[in-house]
Amino acid sequence: MNKNIIEALVFLGKDIKENIDKEHYLSMYEKARENNAWFLKENIQYALEQISLWLKEDVLEKFVSKYPSSIKNKNLAIVCAGNIPAVAFQDIVCGLMANCVLQVKLSSVDGVIIPFLVERMSVKNSLPISFVEKVKNFDAIIATGSNNSALYFESYFKKYPHIIRKSRSSLAVVTKQDDITGIEDDVFMYFGMGCRNVSLIFLPLGYDVEKLKQRFKKYAYISDFHKYKNNYDYHKALLIMNNISFEDGDFFLLQNKEDLHSPISVINVVYYKDITQVEEFVSQHKEELQCVVADKFSPLSKIETVPFGLAQKPRLDNFADGVNTMLFLARV
Repeated sequence: MNKNIIEALVFLGKDIKENIDKEHYLSMYEKARENNAWFLKENIQYALEQISLWLKEDVLEKFVSKYPSSIKNKNLAIVCAGNIPAVAFQDIVCGLMANCVLQVKLSSVDGVIIPFLVERMSVKNSLPISFVEKVKNFDAIIATGSNNSALYFESYFKKYPHIIRKSRSSLAVVTKQDDITGIEDDVFMYFGMGCRNVSLIFLPLGYDVEKLKQRFKKYAYISDFHKYKNNYDYHKALLIMNNISFEDGDFFLLQNKEDLHSPISVINVVYYKDITQVEEFVSQHKEELQCVVADKFSPLSKIETVPFGLAQKPRLDNFADGVNTMLFLARV
């Protein structure tokens, strides 16, 4: 275990907690928003708060103790996504904890936050991280992007040990007795643009959808953001023109459609007769699913689930796409 790395990460965790509303961070939020209009200050802060929960000494030491410590100075390339703020930071933490030398190609729409975080923690200890325009001379690579870019990555990086991540979505399963508090965060945090955002909700036949709409009201303010409102107006017009039935929630649209993927502002809803219908869907779409959100007493006994309200609060060991990044790096 590299004590300097642990110290730097712990320092950053404390720095986020103590300074998240102070000058340097406030300036970063403005620059990040200029780089990507979807990155509201509140969303960046939410992402940083989740990251800070990973960056505690006991959490990091417990995390790294599960994996072999024989990795020395392997060169790891990381090609970042940019759909939500600092989404690639977990890969950076894993790379550092695995004693890798990192070269990071930032997303064009998230080019501010991660360099800022690296600069802040480098105050404590220098770190083996460089930001590059093109990755080269590496031993392994982690690349995340759209389904189209993933095809390119698979071909271009096939001779290297790699983790290639495609687009994924998440779903929620509700039963009539469930307390669905928090489902609004699972759906609308980051405007629904993350792979852990719920885009499809299974509801039991006869479920009062007004319960869902009441929870969603917490996020009514996002319709004040013009880019989101433009999506809502556009997709509402599209549904009307195509004579597709939907329920209008004033800032979101509920569409009866069994599909994991939905555009911004649209949530797909399916009414199920039996829970086996849900289980079959999950089984058939495993490669497209990031997580399944459900009550902790959900009848989905054979499926790993995340409680309502926690989809956007992943632990450090909640690896994207179910691929253990640390085990991958141990085998490089």
